[in-house]
Amino acid sequence: MANNPVPVRKTVYNKDHINKVVKREFTTFTQPVPENTELSIEDFFALYEELFYEIPINGDAGTHEYLVKRSSELYKLDEETQDIQPLLDEITNLRAQILDNETEIIALQEQVASQNVEN
Repeated sequence: MANNPVPVRKTVYNKDHINKVVKREFTTFTQPVPENTELSIEDFFALYEELFYEIPINGDAGTHEYLVKRSSELYKLDEETQDIQPLLDEITNLRAQILDNETEIIALQEQVASQNVEN
């Protein structure tokens, strides 16, 4: 190989002139993607399903309890509870009757057992 000198050229710009020639701001090769801050209903429910088990059950905000209370303002959950309340009351009464009957059965069994012991 021959030792041929490579010509090097250097261009020097004045400090004031360089600002006119070279952009000094940061730029990217692609256009920035705008952040979509709007959340659609589908997006909300997809996120809800993802976070379902991570959401605390009870509390003031950011909980399942809060979601139920807030949604019941529109859905009128209280009105449905009023429709269900008579049924819940009837269940309570029937449970009390069952308890009374079981107590009476136990008393009768003890009475029969004591009569068998005497005979």
